[in-house]
Amino acid sequence: NVGFVNVTDKSRPTFDTFGYAEKALKTIVINSSTDPLADDCIYMLACGYMRRGKVQGDASFENAAEYFKQLRDDFPNSEYVVEAMRLEVVCRQRASLGAAYATRHIDEAEAVADQLLGQYGTALGSENRNEVLEIRNGITEEKAASVWEIGRHYDYRKDYKAARLQYQKIIAHFPTTQYAEKARKRLEEIRDYPDELPSDWER
Repeated sequence: NVGFVNVTDKSRPTFDTFGYAEKALKTIVINSSTDPLADDCIYMLACGYMRRGKVQGDASFENAAEYFKQLRDDFPNSEYVVEAMRLEVVCRQRASLGAAYATRHIDEAEAVADQLLGQYGTALGSENRNEVLEIRNGITEEKAASVWEIGRHYDYRKDYKAARLQYQKIIAHFPTTQYAEKARKRLEEIRDYPDELPSDWER
């Protein structure tokens, strides 16, 4: 239960059910880090925050991702590792505000997705593997879009030298994205343009 008020289950607290559950699970993890159920508790915490994020849309996805990371860091042999890595990718992608903002979450999502596909690709199953691949490809498109917007900014200012550098960066680093084709087309259009047009004062 990720809500604030519980009116259906008398065996649980009336208010802040999630908060009480979180406190209990954290107590087990802190006091019994070698307990065989410690990884279960971390996994439950992460999943709880993930469900909460779907309902409330707050920072819960970021909290969930950090707990999934803690599980794979502290319990690399846990039965939950593969699923924790998959869900961490999902949570970090949802916690991201886009490549135009702070890129920490999408960079980490990209790294975990690559590790997951490289180490556990066959253990994921086709459906989950396709989901991770889709997120991974989406991250690549997102990063290419960010560079494209920078290039368009320089293009608008008629700083064609700087614009060319951004378009070339897209082609070099994101060659399979839709923005690579856009970059090639724009480079051809401005091929004979001077690096910078003279200012009004110079004219």
